[in-house]
Amino acid sequence: MYVLLTYRLHSLGKYSLAESGFIYSGKKDIVECFCCSLILHHWEKEDNPWIEHSRWNPKCVF
Repeated sequence: MYVLLTYRLHSLGKYSLAESGFIYSGKKDIVECFCCSLILHHWEKEDNPWIEHSRWNPKCVF
């Protein structure tokens, strides 16, 4: 369902997070990758979602 960017955007409203494969969990700042199920939280304003995604799961095929 979340393969399309438009669905991920609807889930969280932050383009850079959705573009990086994340969907919003509905709780605090917790997001999950639709592809590898990586869960990240405690985002800082300067964090780059692409870098964080690849740092915590470099094997994600997304």
